[in-house]
Amino acid sequence: VFSPDGRYVYFDSDRDAPRDAWAEAEIYRLEVRSGAVRRLTFDGGRCVGPQMNRDGRRLLYWRHGGVAFWTVHMLDLKTGRSAQLAEGVKPSWHADGARVLFVPSPRSRRLHILDPRTNSVDLITASRFAAGTASSDPAGDRIVLDATRNGGSATHVVDMAAGSAEPLIPWDEARSATPDWSPNGDRIAVAIQAA
Repeated sequence: VFSPDGRYVYFDSDRDAPRDAWAEAEIYRLEVRSGAVRRLTFDGGRCVGPQMNRDGRRLLYWRHGGVAFWTVHMLDLKTGRSAQLAEGVKPSWHADGARVLFVPSPRSRRLHILDPRTNSVDLITASRFAAGTASSDPAGDRIVLDATRNGGSATHVVDMAAGSAEPLIPWDEARSATPDWSPNGDRIAVAIQAA
């Protein structure tokens, strides 16, 4: 993921892990101009999925610590301090730049929103499918969400006020993943594998 100014790319890698150590990965920063790479996390376990805040100062990621659960973390890029926010996976920033969308576990059927300032957590939607990667529209009123069930996937748009999810790409048409709103909110990018 790029920094807002385009100077850096943040990514996860097992480049410093012992050979054949799936469970180990950390978050790194690549300086685009020089190609210099700097390790940012030293958490141990598997740190993946960096998501940059629009202010360019905070990064979300999720970590598997070698036990049965995943945790959501926020890294302050100025201080280098990382804080655990919740048990969960696939965090992303809400459009307001303060709250965090996340799923409590890899197989969860619930999408939550967390306010790190108050530690309040609210349920956005509960459904018949496992919730996945989420992205809020620029106004923060709608969320596009990938979802899985019985080996299939689909993309849904969730109305934040109503908590309802309407299919954007139906289950049987294609496998879809990692949806994201365009900056002005008039389009959604989705990775699709034809059925």
